[in-house]
Amino acid sequence: MHWRPTLLFVFCLEALDASERMAVTVCDLADLPHYLLEDAEREISFVFKSMDIDVQFPGCEVVSPENAEAWFVIRLRKDGAPYYAGELSLHTMGRAFVSGSRQSYAGYIADIYAPAVKKFSQQTGIDEGSLMGCSIAHELGHLLLGPGHSRTGIMTAIWGDRETFRIAKRWLVFDPDQRRRIRERLQSHP
Repeated sequence: MHWRPTLLFVFCLEALDASERMAVTVCDLADLPHYLLEDAEREISFVFKSMDIDVQFPGCEVVSPENAEAWFVIRLRKDGAPYYAGELSLHTMGRAFVSGSRQSYAGYIADIYAPAVKKFSQQTGIDEGSLMGCSIAHELGHLLLGPGHSRTGIMTAIWGDRETFRIAKRWLVFDPDQRRRIRERLQSHP
């Protein structure tokens, strides 16, 4: 019976080796409270851990794409989003800078607009750190999946009652197809 813990330990090591890794540098240009950043990073980690992806958060001062398998920069801004025509409005919480189409795209930087996140948090009663983390995860989704939105889940364009309920329960995640595509993208990341 002594061999079972050893086999379990080996299995755990194999599972750890199977995970993907990416680095997300969060540059706080909005001078947000430290606890809010920690809450957001915890939420980002939770969303990606459900896909067996380990997210590391190197500080803004050590930005170096050579040191990570996949590397992204999130700028937390204290201004508002630029005006968008159509569905998106001045209340947009984030923007990913992605060029190209769903099939061929490139991008590694996104902005999160802290005042919009705070306002949405106050309007909905959702924890601001959790909302910030889900907003960042959404923009990371664009950087990994390309432009476009889904009808449901974390990649939907407009978050309503269903999405805010899921944020509160920690159920707002990527759908199975998005999960597969994100893992493939990380595995093929240069």
